[in-house]
Amino acid sequence: LSMIIEKLSGMSYDKYMNERLFKPLNMTNTFFSDSSKPIAANYEYVAEKLSIRNLVFPQFLHAAGGLFSSLEDLIKWNNALDSGKILPTALSKEMWTAITLNDSSVYRINGKT
Repeated sequence: LSMIIEKLSGMSYDKYMNERLFKPLNMTNTFFSDSSKPIAANYEYVAEKLSIRNLVFPQFLHAAGGLFSSLEDLIKWNNALDSGKILPTALSKEMWTAITLNDSSVYRINGKT
């Protein structure tokens, strides 16, 4: 998906997402990792010594899980999704509508049915 977005938009995936989604929604604490810099630290106890292992996320993880956000920004995202700012309301409603499977059972994304 990221490669299609880059091809059609003429922008990097990061820039496209920032310009078209994150900036307009004022999501100031949402970003993609830069594979050249650690973005988080993980403490580990090895050989009776506490050490810090920096977590680095490589470029190929961008579209599949390289996005980082704050709780505040995730609330902004959810509000924008619910209000039709990201997807048209009809499409959002269809996204959350239960479907009938081949075996006639009904499935909803929340797994309750």
